Amino acid sequence: GKNIWECFPETVGNEIYTAFQTAMQTQKEVFYEGFSSYFKRWTEISIYPSADGLVIYFRDVTAKRLAEMEAQRSQEQYKTLIERISDAFIAVDNEFRYTFLNKQAEELIHKKAEDLIGKSVWEVFPDAVGSDTYIAFQKAMKEQVYVSNTDHYPALELWQENHIYPSKDGLSVFIRNISGQKKNEIAARNSEEIRRIIMNATHDAIICVDNSNNIIFWNNQAERLFGWSVEEIKTTPFHETIVPAAYRKFAEKGVLHYLHARHAEDLNRVIETTVVD
Repeated sequence: GKNIWECFPETVGNEIYTAFQTAMQTQKEVFYEGFSSYFKRWTEISIYPSADGLVIYFRDVTAKRLAEMEAQRSQEQYKTLIERISDAFIAVDNEFRYTFLNKQAEELIHKKAEDLIGKSVWEVFPDAVGSDTYIAFQKAMKEQVYVSNTDHYPALELWQENHIYPSKDGLSVFIRNISGQKKNEIAARNSEEIRRIIMNATHDAIICVDNSNNIIFWNNQAERLFGWSVEEIKTTPFHETIVPAAYRKFAEKGVLHYLHARHAEDLNRVIETTVVD
């Protein structure tokens, strides 16, 4: 028979008190959800008015709200971590629609996240359909396995290294820009090809060895002069080929000494010697 506000005078004037008063005065159902500083609980309260008073249903949702807050905190921490990494990162759902892009991803593809969220990757980049990356995405999603691949996207002049992690909700993709590395590799191959063309055009026999004294290049004139093709001679130690047997230990010692010491006085000098019987 006691008045509720007599039992809990500290709640007079707070949001719960206001909800009760509103239901009583308007004679309309009121729903309240919030944190009670008095009870130290999150509660859901359904208030049903009648001619005799109020029927009130309380539900303690503290555990639910704490779990939601923890999930939100974890998500915020995850996003903070993703923003700090140097690689581009995107997340897509089961329909390959963007759900998240970090700043590095925006810079890599020259597009803003807000313009892409909710759109399919293949809608944004239709020319990528059928590419190695498209195939890798499909495989990771369908088989739920980690997939990595390297691909070239000409429209952006981009070489990319993708690391694709699947989940039941979609894909998380880390994208590394390897354009500089690939361009250097291509330039090196082109330079090597030009060097081979030049050295094969000369009338002199040219032999190149690595730091272990193994033959790594043997031009056309060397093939004609010594009789071995480059396939037969490649990776063979230099001193075991054109050097007479009696001088092989001396030749091996001398070449290896130069390869390790690289004395400046030996550079740009022509040394003539007999290398065949």
